[in-house]
Amino acid sequence: MKAREGQGILTLKEPGTKPVFSRPDTDSDVVGTMIHEQGYAPEVYRCLGYFKGWFLADVDGKSGFIQENLIDWDSINSI
Repeated sequence: MKAREGQGILTLKEPGTKPVFSRPDTDSDVVGTMIHEQGYAPEVYRCLGYFKGWFLADVDGKSGFIQENLIDWDSINSI
């Protein structure tokens, strides 16, 4: 399985919240937020693809981009 083909799941590496952008660019509009609450298992998001250092994710029914360095990708697709 490959992230670039839109397979697998995504979670935030560290507790906190991170913005998800409409394009693979931090200057674009924020379309959602990924969450990993301290002391809890991180929220799981479906991977929709990968593009030059950015993952495309499904966040609350909207697709958006988040930087690769903030994310753990797993090839297991349990969603």
